[in-house]
Amino acid sequence: MKIKLLFRKLTITRKFTLFYAFVFSVTLFLLSAGVLYSVEFYQAYASHNDIEIVKKAILAEKLNVTEMKKTVKLSANKNIEIMVQQEGQTIFKSENFDYPFLTKIPIGNIWTYDEDEEHYLVEKSNFEVDEVSYELYVVKNLNIEKNFLKILFIVIAGIDTVGMLIAVLSGYLFTKRLLKPIDEITKTARNMNMYNLSSRISLPESEDEIYMLSKTFNEMADGIEISFRKQTHFIADASHELKTPIAAIKGYANLISRWGKDDVVALEKSIEAIQKETDNMTQLINKLLFLAKMDAAQAVSCEEINLSELVSEMVEEMKIYNENHLVQCTFEEDIYIISDKAMIRQLIRIITDNSFKFTLNGGTVSIICNKENTHTVLQIKDTGCGMSEETLTHIFDRFYTENMARNKETSGSGLGLSIAKGICNILNIEISVKSEIDRGSIFKFIFR
Repeated sequence: MKIKLLFRKLTITRKFTLFYAFVFSVTLFLLSAGVLYSVEFYQAYASHNDIEIVKKAILAEKLNVTEMKKTVKLSANKNIEIMVQQEGQTIFKSENFDYPFLTKIPIGNIWTYDEDEEHYLVEKSNFEVDEVSYELYVVKNLNIEKNFLKILFIVIAGIDTVGMLIAVLSGYLFTKRLLKPIDEITKTARNMNMYNLSSRISLPESEDEIYMLSKTFNEMADGIEISFRKQTHFIADASHELKTPIAAIKGYANLISRWGKDDVVALEKSIEAIQKETDNMTQLINKLLFLAKMDAAQAVSCEEINLSELVSEMVEEMKIYNENHLVQCTFEEDIYIISDKAMIRQLIRIITDNSFKFTLNGGTVSIICNKENTHTVLQIKDTGCGMSEETLTHIFDRFYTENMARNKETSGSGLGLSIAKGICNILNIEISVKSEIDRGSIFKFIFR
């Protein structure tokens, strides 16, 4: 449990290093064990084979002393010695043959005998020559082979130790370099705050997973910086927009305080102005609250809507309170969509109010609702003053107002089209605008 807790506290670099070292160690151990086992197996096989060859040679010579001496001489190069006995009497033996332990060795097979750091391979067998029984002892000294294995073990252990140290060091350095972008991401994230949003991560040269992570972090940081700047700009603009009606209300309140008691005309004028500014401020606050709701991504209430009927009802309402404009409506019967009815109504009202505001008296505002292929399309056209190409790129920005063709009567908060764009994003409606100066504008909505 303590080891598991300790492992959790390790950095990723150390965890990778330990894992790499463990895998490398196990691989080295298995490889080294395989080499040692293979060498030992080969030595045992070769030694057994040497004894069998000498045994067959002796048996073939049938106690020919001259031939046996030749065989013994050749066998000495392989550390093999022989002895032939008959009923306990030595008939022939190698010059240095002296192994008291042979009495412990049973007849048949090849036996390994170890005593006081001495290692032997022994075979004791019976054979007959001219119907006389003899005993043959073949002994191979294995000290050279065993010493070789010890030296090989020490060398391999030394190489494994050095290899382990190199693996740990190289693994640590490699992992540290590999995870350097992650450390940089951590440091950059820690240093980022509302006063420092410009920090970015240097992208590595290789376009691997770390590159994609760094790139994604930079893109996220860009988005955060843009959002924060927009929020700061939004707050500043909202404060400015609220400051104007508040200043006007305060001015008229001071006017009432000074002259209102004695001047009835000034009193009525001030009260009317205060009411107007209060209405403007109320509209602005409602728009700000709606924008806040959209930013919070509040759930929408979708239902099946007869868009044809909704457009028809709204056009009749527009004709009542917009007597100075010609309102036209063209739509196909019974066009249904699945959406939020209140938001759709507000979307249409925002665009039409904007059209009425910037269309001179006697101008035309047209609403067209029809089907194009599998999509429902709603278009709102006007014959107003139009917009420039530059203006079209900013009309959905919050608090953006165009100086051209705007005066005290037509000026607004610059939030309407921004709200319209937000509604389209929430309801997955594609919005596009075409406009020409002095020719009017066309707002097109495609319901997906």
